[in-house]
Amino acid sequence: RERRFAADASHELRSPLAAARLGLEVAVAHPDRTDWNEVASDTLAELDRLEALARDLLDLTRLDATRTVAASRPVDLAQLLRNELDLRSQRPPELRYGGTVEAVTVRGVPELLLRALRNALDNAERHAINAVDASLRQVDDSAEVTVSNDGAAIAPGDRDRVFQPFVRLDESRSVDSGGTGLGLAIVADILRAHGGS
Repeated sequence: RERRFAADASHELRSPLAAARLGLEVAVAHPDRTDWNEVASDTLAELDRLEALARDLLDLTRLDATRTVAASRPVDLAQLLRNELDLRSQRPPELRYGGTVEAVTVRGVPELLLRALRNALDNAERHAINAVDASLRQVDDSAEVTVSNDGAAIAPGDRDRVFQPFVRLDESRSVDSGGTGLGLAIVADILRAHGGS
């Protein structure tokens, strides 16, 4: 599993490096036909991808159940979710946000729980057509968060796979979708570190 993860991480890191290198090599080979502002913009976009990948990889390595339990405190999960939905409804893309948010308090690390909510919502937004729903409810002694959208449904056989690092379904393989392939894996790890799933 670790070898597969290392190979996948290496592949994901190589892609933006190769794209930046190719753009610069072509520009240097043909300086008189090069739009240097475009080259700089394209290179910066690839560096942004590298930075996001490095940040997500670092976050995955830092998640640890023992440290999470030690730093846990009561968290108003409903307030975290409401605040995040309010912020998102005021910015592009113009998506409709809905769902039912019940009052639920859990023990956890607020920053990590917020990161999990944001990653799940980012993923839903990337694949939404017009709407994203996020609901929160108490189920026995646990909180249940459901995030959905009106985009293409995830096939039942892929619903566990999308929480593995670097898994992108065929229709979302394009890097242009904006994801690093680690967002939902980070969600899963944060939830595991909090004793959830």
